[in-house]
Amino acid sequence: MPIISLERMEFFAHHGVYEYEKERGNTFEADVWLDLGDMRLPEQDQLHEAVDYSQIFDAVNHVMQERVNLLETLVARIGKELEVRIPEWVSARVRVSKMSPPVQGICERSSVEATFYRN
Repeated sequence: MPIISLERMEFFAHHGVYEYEKERGNTFEADVWLDLGDMRLPEQDQLHEAVDYSQIFDAVNHVMQERVNLLETLVARIGKELEVRIPEWVSARVRVSKMSPPVQGICERSSVEATFYRN
């Protein structure tokens, strides 16, 4: 079963609970892994036989443009957007990270990750 992934996609956005996060913005990273189940790998080296990973990026980018408070909300919305745009996967793992989160100390990133399954 093939797995396709896009990792460390980077976005600048204005997500966060605090007003200064919404005003200043921050860098976010997103990672997506799609399990394609029984889908065969392309034999003819043609894009129409595969999942176009630019569709994955476009789905994540679309969600990242709408301001939200929580990373959990971003992860859930990305899962739903992938389900609408890319029908081939049987499970999807999504992680969103906020770089330099607003905590009282040194912290490189905070992350939320979830796995989604098709019904």
